[in-house]
Amino acid sequence: MFTGIIERKGLIKRTEHNSITVDVGNDFNIGLGDSVSVNGVCLTARSIKESLVSFDVSKETLSVSNLKGMKIGQLVNLERAMLANGRFGGHFVSGHVDCVGTILNIKDNSDSIDIHVKYDTEYSSLIVDKGSIALNGVSLTVNEV
Repeated sequence: MFTGIIERKGLIKRTEHNSITVDVGNDFNIGLGDSVSVNGVCLTARSIKESLVSFDVSKETLSVSNLKGMKIGQLVNLERAMLANGRFGGHFVSGHVDCVGTILNIKDNSDSIDIHVKYDTEYSSLIVDKGSIALNGVSLTVNEV
């Protein structure tokens, strides 16, 4: 479980058929088997060599997330799994992605930002006014459907 509050950016270093390797930096405290949100997708650390962490990525995950199109050198949002014994900000974000949306418009209102997202209507029942969604792992409140 995650909060949707991004801790840092990581850099894609390698992509393969069913795995990605991300440079998470030297002080991102994770261990083998830990869950990490990578652009909002819950992935398990399979190997760690210095600051490079490799994650297995299933066909299902690739089919419902933007990880499929990731290229070497791209930045991704990273968040470690939340601890059960502490406070957290944001929303509960599972890291189990339902679909990929397309940002149609971003409007800066000086005190807020409106992001208009198009998504498959098959997922309409999952998105409600004042509910929450995550875009690339960032927890957001739905203002209007």
